[in-house]
Amino acid sequence: MPELTDYTQQSFDWFYHAVLGLLNTFYPVHYVTVTSRDPDFITPQIKAMLQRKNRLLWAGREDEAGALAQQIEKIIKRHNTTRLSHVEHKGGSKNMWETVRRLKVRRPKACFVDGVTADSLNAHYASISTDPEYIEPHLKHTVNELGVEYVSEWSTFNALDTLHATATGLDEIQAWFLRLGAPVFAKPLVQLLNLSMSTSIVPAQWKQASNCPVPKTACPREHCDF
Repeated sequence: MPELTDYTQQSFDWFYHAVLGLLNTFYPVHYVTVTSRDPDFITPQIKAMLQRKNRLLWAGREDEAGALAQQIEKIIKRHNTTRLSHVEHKGGSKNMWETVRRLKVRRPKACFVDGVTADSLNAHYASISTDPEYIEPHLKHTVNELGVEYVSEWSTFNALDTLHATATGLDEIQAWFLRLGAPVFAKPLVQLLNLSMSTSIVPAQWKQASNCPVPKTACPREHCDF
């Protein structure tokens, strides 16, 4: 069983290594800084486009900079329109104008709480999410068979080809890249899925998550305020 576990995990490691290698080769990461002084509609994408527009202006390529400025304007309008479309307007215009004011003002500064750190928050959530009376069940022999196709290549391709835009996880593989490479990724991924179900082994990459604590009060004071 340990050898089978190692083989399954190594197979997933190889897949992620290959996909991330392609991603970093053809779409290298560029870093931008978004601070609390920036308006709410300034996303990393818009910040990068603004920096590129400034470089074009400095280089005297005003036509390209103007075209890029129009793209930035459309993205900001689409973002603000989406924000306003979810506002309940039946009860009056109060909620609408409050949302407009939030779009115009700058982001509030981060609120730091004494004694609350990433490690202490992890310990807090681990303590309230752990059952001290949990008893691990006895392991049973799997009834699955190796070599059985539980997931087809066609269904996997359709799932990749219709992926919606979601936040990037700790594996750093964006949804748009999986959708773009669906014809190439479908076959090796379906082999990994069938291997995982045949061996009843979940890879380590699927057991990791990144949680961002959000304060429930204006001025949080303790761990339970997040």
